[in-house]
Amino acid sequence: MIAKIEPAFSSISTLSRKIDYQLEKISSGEAKELFNSTGDSLSSFSDYMFLFSSLNDRVKLPYSEITLNLSPGERLSEANWINLSKEYMEMMGYGNCCYSIILNKDKEHSHVHILHSRIDSEGKSVSNSLDYKRSEKLARELEKKYNLVSLKENERTKERLSSISGQRYYFDNALKKALRNYAVKERVMSILSSSGAAELLGDRLQKSKLSNEEWMSVLGNHEYDSILSILKKGGFLKSLYKDDLLSRLDKAFASSTTFQEFRANLQKEGVYMRLTSKKDKSYYVYGLSEDSFYIKDTSLPQKFRYGYMSFDAKSMSYDEQKHYLFNKLNLILDKSDSYDEFKRLLKESGIGIKEHVNSKGIYGLTYSVMDTDIPFEFKASDISRKFTYANIQSHFSNEPLLHDNTIHRVGEWRESFERDNEYMSHSAHPFIPDIDITGGSRKNREDDLPPLKRKKKHKNNDLSL
Repeated sequence: MIAKIEPAFSSISTLSRKIDYQLEKISSGEAKELFNSTGDSLSSFSDYMFLFSSLNDRVKLPYSEITLNLSPGERLSEANWINLSKEYMEMMGYGNCCYSIILNKDKEHSHVHILHSRIDSEGKSVSNSLDYKRSEKLARELEKKYNLVSLKENERTKERLSSISGQRYYFDNALKKALRNYAVKERVMSILSSSGAAELLGDRLQKSKLSNEEWMSVLGNHEYDSILSILKKGGFLKSLYKDDLLSRLDKAFASSTTFQEFRANLQKEGVYMRLTSKKDKSYYVYGLSEDSFYIKDTSLPQKFRYGYMSFDAKSMSYDEQKHYLFNKLNLILDKSDSYDEFKRLLKESGIGIKEHVNSKGIYGLTYSVMDTDIPFEFKASDISRKFTYANIQSHFSNEPLLHDNTIHRVGEWRESFERDNEYMSHSAHPFIPDIDITGGSRKNREDDLPPLKRKKKHKNNDLSL
């Protein structure tokens, strides 16, 4: 059994997407909710998760997801799945947290998804220190208790790689790259020598191309696994993962007529997608979470890049419109020589601008994307201080900005906009009120991906969904 712990996150919309995805599978007969700690149904689960997150504002990433995967062909009864999953959650420290266990039946290997909070019923944060090591040890114990086949991560990696069609030589291609890499060359050669493969192959080691099966035969399972682990950790399998990602993107794109359909189809294909803006530019991040492989849209064909999806124009969500405006306003402001030209170019680009006037003149601006099904209006300062009327005038007069040009994270305003505009009522996600039962300060809504390092206050230039 493999227990896979997904990165923690804080976005309610991400949680809602995950729940909707499981509800869709349940309605089609491909999944079944086995257990819900709230005693309620999965359809109202997000409300409970939000309440649990409100018990402790210090936890920045209050939600997570775990999948427990059996070996292909192996099965457990529903009762045993419930017992095994509850034991796992209890031993990992999540026994008193809010969680739901959903059995999925759409893959060759039987598995459950466990959506859970990282805050328990008393408002205490559950430590995730050494989560992966504790999880692996616990998986071995549960395998013995429930008579399951031991399926370690490297076996799962081989299974995944072998499932990618037309890649009979992925091991050979990655190995040749590793032998040219100074950081890992000696370790790989040491294994090749100790296994006798280097002596057996001689010049053929560099000149011949061996299939995955041939390498396994030459090296033996243990040495093959050792080299495979080095190749994966060193990033030498990335080109293979990229090919697989492209295949899934093409499949999802071909069957989509709207952006929402495309995103839903990507989720069905197991592809991660996120929109982010940084340094005046917006882009998508795609990935294969099961392989911990993520890539920016600039490394993919143009049709998958932000701003180039032809079916995206009329169906942008609230946050996507905000990102779109941020990107467009930056480009148009750079092209403009005057405020009048700025307004003209905005109109030509399908961007609405409204001037708010009082007895002293113009005091504020709001922007909107005109050609959308549900257009939202955004105050200039809610997109970026750079686009306020005063700062635009300063821009054209070459004077210093009147305010700092910090780009704020979308999540910092999400709750107030949910309350004031109730924009989520236009989507499939339920409107969840802004509840703070602790009286503490609000937490930022962080990204789906874990931050690489702790961010310093007032130095965050990243705008993410």
